[in-house]
This record gives sequence, C-alpha cells and structure tokens, in this order.
Amino acid sequence: MTNPSTVPAAAPRGWRSMLPSRSPKLLVGFGLIAVITLFGVLGPLFAGDPTTIRDLGLTPPGGDFPLGTTLTGQDVLAQLAHATGARSTSACWSG
Repeated sequence: MTNPSTVPAAAPRGWRSMLPSRSPKLLVGFGLIAVITLFGVLGPLFAGDPTTIRDLGLTPPGGDFPLGTTLTGQDVLAQLAHATGARSTSACWSG
C-alpha cells in the first residue's frame, strides 16, 4: 500500500492547467495593469483640458500642476491622462 502523505497532488486538468500559478510577481503585474487602466479611464474625467494654453510656460511641478507645464503652459498631467486613455482604448481595439 501507499502512504497517502507521499502521494503527489493531482495536477489541474483542462483549461486551468494553462493558467500561471499565483505568485507575488504575477500579483504585482496585475496590480500595475489595474492602476494604469484606472488612470486611463478615470484620469481624463478629473484632469483639465490638455490643449488649454496658459501664460505659465515651464512651471515646475507643484501646486496646481503636479507634473508642471510645457513651454506653452499646457498641463503635463492632463496630457498624460488623455494620452493614456487614448492608448488604452486603441490597445483594446487592436487586440
């Protein structure tokens, strides 16, 4: 007879055998994807208009502009939020 404590566990069968095992690296990767996706979806709702030109060219980060402004006074955070949303949408449509 065989000892039940020495019998290896049965491997998963079917589609579950194709999934990766849960590891800290996998969870961190999924977390990063979730944060970037949320930023792309919700960022444009909260950020201002990225095309607005102000008289505050090259403002350093801080205060009203967490990432600063461009030479023409456009908010860099608003540009990043709108670009992330657009890129995420095109990535989803392209597969």
